[in-house]
Amino acid sequence: MNKHHTWILSFIITVAAAAAQVAGPRGVTPAVKPADAVKIDGPQVVERGANHRKWVHVTQSAGVNGVTVLKTNRYTEIGTGLHYQRNGAWVETSETITIVAGGAMAARGPHQVGFPANLNTLGGINVLGPDGQRFRSHVLGLAYTDARTGQSVLIAGIKDSIGGLVGDNQILYTDAFDEANGVRADVRYTYRASGLEQDVIIKSLPPPEAFNLDSENVRLEVFTEFVESPEPAIAEVVLAGTIAEQRAGRVLPDFVNQDLNFGGMRMDAGLAFPLAGELERDPEAGAPTAKTWTVLEGRKVLIEAVQYPDVKPYLDQLDQPAARKEARAWPKTSPGRSVPPPPKQARRTETVKRLAALSQPQEGLVIDYNLVLSGVTNFTFQADTTYFVTNTSSVSLFGTPIIEGGTVIKFGQGSSYIPRLRFVGSVDCRTSPYRPATFTSMHDNTVGDIIAGSTGNPTNYCGAPLSLGYGGTALFFNFHDVRVRHASYGFYVTSLVTLDLSHAQFYRNRSAFYATDATLNLRNVLVHRAQFGLETTVTPTNRIEHATFHGVSNLVSGTSATLNLTNSLLIGVTNNVFWTGTGVVTNLSDAGIFQTVGAGAHYLADPSPYRDAGTTNIHAGLRADLRQRTTYPPQVIAPAGSYYGVSQTWFPRAGRDTDLPDLGYHYDPLDYAISAIYLTNATITVEPGTAIGVFNYATNISYYGLALSDGAKLLAEGRADARVTFTDYATVQEMANTHWAGPIYSLLHTWDSPAGSPELRVRFTDFTALGGTTPLLNAGGPGVPWHVTDGQFHGGAIYMNSVSAGFTNSLFNRVFQDHYLFWDVTNLYYNCTFYGGTYSVFSLYGTNSVQIRDTLFAGTSISSEAVSSHIGYTTNGNSRLTPTNANDRVLASLAFQTGPLGRFYVPTNTALANAGSRNATNAGLYHYTMLTNNVKETNTVV
Repeated sequence: MNKHHTWILSFIITVAAAAAQVAGPRGVTPAVKPADAVKIDGPQVVERGANHRKWVHVTQSAGVNGVTVLKTNRYTEIGTGLHYQRNGAWVETSETITIVAGGAMAARGPHQVGFPANLNTLGGINVLGPDGQRFRSHVLGLAYTDARTGQSVLIAGIKDSIGGLVGDNQILYTDAFDEANGVRADVRYTYRASGLEQDVIIKSLPPPEAFNLDSENVRLEVFTEFVESPEPAIAEVVLAGTIAEQRAGRVLPDFVNQDLNFGGMRMDAGLAFPLAGELERDPEAGAPTAKTWTVLEGRKVLIEAVQYPDVKPYLDQLDQPAARKEARAWPKTSPGRSVPPPPKQARRTETVKRLAALSQPQEGLVIDYNLVLSGVTNFTFQADTTYFVTNTSSVSLFGTPIIEGGTVIKFGQGSSYIPRLRFVGSVDCRTSPYRPATFTSMHDNTVGDIIAGSTGNPTNYCGAPLSLGYGGTALFFNFHDVRVRHASYGFYVTSLVTLDLSHAQFYRNRSAFYATDATLNLRNVLVHRAQFGLETTVTPTNRIEHATFHGVSNLVSGTSATLNLTNSLLIGVTNNVFWTGTGVVTNLSDAGIFQTVGAGAHYLADPSPYRDAGTTNIHAGLRADLRQRTTYPPQVIAPAGSYYGVSQTWFPRAGRDTDLPDLGYHYDPLDYAISAIYLTNATITVEPGTAIGVFNYATNISYYGLALSDGAKLLAEGRADARVTFTDYATVQEMANTHWAGPIYSLLHTWDSPAGSPELRVRFTDFTALGGTTPLLNAGGPGVPWHVTDGQFHGGAIYMNSVSAGFTNSLFNRVFQDHYLFWDVTNLYYNCTFYGGTYSVFSLYGTNSVQIRDTLFAGTSISSEAVSSHIGYTTNGNSRLTPTNANDRVLASLAFQTGPLGRFYVPTNTALANAGSRNATNAGLYHYTMLTNNVKETNTVV
């Protein structure tokens, strides 16, 4: 078997900071004493950028024996256009419109917008983009066009309408269109940090038949003229899957939307949706609009079209048009589009009024477009970071955003459904077992750093975290190993989107899924406590394998929807239980079906008739995954901080599902769940493939998982294909209760003792945590030996207080690592990789030595002196070890590849190859590889 060592490249976004934790007396957990955990008067912003700001605030809790535990919480707030540049500094955007002479102005943001007092003004809407490009536009009118024949009729043009300021950031122009043909409509502009929204709000509209047109073929159009603008880059997308076309089976010319990219700003998909009711809060449930950028009669015109049958149900609920007056002198029907004359110049004597919020229209059909900033592109959600999307933010993610395993993303929580991450193109999901991505409420303190203002008690829903696609565009998304809690909609899937989702947990959401005209392939999914499993208006194509729905009020939202299930459990699902499939068990009572261990409430009872009860006719990839997962709970060992002197061997005891499939959801295995084990004069041996979850048995005191002292030993010997895992239990369990909700002090803890130094010796062992919060390893006392070979550390922190550590061929993936050297100790690093994160050494007194050789720092913030040689750096790193060496290698970039054992293989032409200080055989790396083709190092230079 080829083993492997890997080198990694990335960049650091958030720098965690804390310092060594000084060991206390035996049996007492010392206080956490971060170097920057000073008392802060409320949360503080420590960094700003165009689309983010980083916050720091300190919380405190009780430790053992009354010791106060301080925690420095860090999180990154994200949102489009949060800041703009002024005098060379980032200044917070204010979504505020101010009345000025002749109109109104929004000037405190990355884009500035001028509004005319009278909408009927030539180029009255004046936008200056963040890149200095200008857009001057005005609404022209409304038209009907027959998609089959090309016949077009202008049904309303713009007229004089004096604007009113509503609230802080909206200008409303009421009765803005000529009413000769019975049209009544307003125009509303909303200034947001992310861009500018133009809404035409139709309150009364005659049907196409009034103009001798067939409703089935007609598209309703809004014309907006641009008298000044940059030329856009145009990408066309066919919107072929609208509901009306599918239902009627019509064959019409393609309904084509143009994505318009102007550089600093762009127009993404528009929508038509009813103003009143729930859809006002969640407009993505409306009908898609298709934009066309064209030249008519020598004038640049944006045409927004919506297929009339798609919006007719909304229009039928509006007031009927009054009797038509004599029509304007526009052509009733023509073979091509015609546009009315441009508006007049502004009269400076007109002024914008200030309106009460009650002046907003209460009903109407909204046809909108959004001119948005192009800022949030190819964003990386890092493994070591907690992110925050506020209650007023809807973040559109362009390009290919990356979701690393371990990231935590929290959302503002209120009555609105607005907070969301909107994936408009694709996603690179890099999660894995024990390293999921978590999407939850800002008030959920069980995972990630604490958001300022959190109550710790999520009571309402927090938005629609994962909104996929837009405007009926055919897109494919692959998500896996995700957790969604306290959301209005877990996954909001728009028309023509295909979602492949595996190994997902949903807890206490309104709906796990909202989908219409989509394709859902769901594999190994848990839905617990939801109003709806699937909420839909049109049944999506779906195939669902190994799902558990438990405590769900409605399996689906209507009688027309049906789920296609295999090997699944529907327990305590009360209404609309419509399904078809094989190997499905339904039961209104959950008595005797599940057992709860800790915060995991869906392990099968033992014995269970639902084990080995499934069909093997399931997706091949899922079948292979289930062989590595389990329906058995961990054995709990929690002696509550007392001495524990029993030598033992830990092994993979939670049976993996290697035979006939068990029914329902399968967990990542935890063989043992441990808390506050204080090991003395004993040895714990851990066999390959064993997984240990760490929890805190106390709710208000921070405890470690396993502490070694008085000659205790931990000997963990994994294999490349059967690694030992130490992890925060929250990476596995769905947090169905608060049984283990207390903060974890560290996964492993060591300190010296007069009775004999403990020893930590591990190989092929992983340590993982979520959101950059949990210490993975923590040590205090002189000379405690750590021996780590082929180790991997993902997220979290490592605190080393005078430990004598040796790390060989180990990976530090976005880890905060601190050394405090008080006594004469030596720390050795050979053939290691630091990927992001931070590395700091503080030598306080004594003769200390840190020796680092044949190691790569990729995007790592370094604050250290060390004896080093043959070190690799990437130029996106913040610093280098001192002193530097002539044999170091500095790379501009390094593209990693995915291979049999992970994502961190390097190309065959890497400048790091054969650039080390030792022979690979002498280094013990003869059978190891860095390449996806598994070519061994053999007798080469490392």
